[in-house]
Amino acid sequence: MATKKATTKTAPKGISNGDAPEGFRTLGGGYGETWNPEPGDVLTGIVTAQVREVEVKRGRKIVNTRAMEVTDADGKRHTVWDCATLTPLMDEVQGMGADAVGVAVWMKFDGLGAKKPGQNPPKLFQSAIAA
Repeated sequence: MATKKATTKTAPKGISNGDAPEGFRTLGGGYGETWNPEPGDVLTGIVTAQVREVEVKRGRKIVNTRAMEVTDADGKRHTVWDCATLTPLMDEVQGMGADAVGVAVWMKFDGLGAKKPGQNPPKLFQSAIAA
């Protein structure tokens, strides 16, 4: 009985981790890198995909949360996950439906708020949307 040799597929030379080749512009799809800001960090960019409802596992529970994709001025895609202080921005963008794609947004991370017993501290953001 012959044994089958395990093979691994590699990306063509010059392409790694799904990065588009030189001269190409990456389009939305999948998820961009999660934006993990430090206090004082700002993300300004264009919404490049409608807000998505995503099932995520938190402890033993599976909960629905929202994610929004924003592309910054350098063309880097960021996934921004919903939290209490970003809910108004997420609601506004989600309410726009397909018209949200192309809208400019701004977010600033102010740090963590006061922790309540048994909970994680809230993430404090300021946010704005182009008028």
